[in-house]
Amino acid sequence: MEGCRQYVQEKWKSIEKEYAGSPGLIITPQAEMKFYTTWKIGGRVIALVDVLKSTILPNFLLKMKDFNCPWKILGRGSNILVHDNGFPGVVVRLTGEYAEMKYLGNDRIESGAGVALSHLVS
Repeated sequence: MEGCRQYVQEKWKSIEKEYAGSPGLIITPQAEMKFYTTWKIGGRVIALVDVLKSTILPNFLLKMKDFNCPWKILGRGSNILVHDNGFPGVVVRLTGEYAEMKYLGNDRIESGAGVALSHLVS
């Protein structure tokens, strides 16, 4: 897994340079996933990228695809287990606009993937 991790880190460096300082993205290199999951388990990933604006996500994921950089999407971190060895790729966490919820009336709610389940059901 270490060889794979180094290979992906090299690809990630090019993407990180392009997006560093972009409004709407927060990049945390070498994030420990145990701090971002409900079960408080999980090892290191190449980077955790918080996406705050929905307009940024499509282009960012296309860039990840262009560079053949593995990625996974994360909402609030419930219902997910991350191996203690981590993931040799980038975790894209949906925050900001994705953590918003709207009451639509008639007992209907529109919710982003980043909304906490406890907030959704309250």
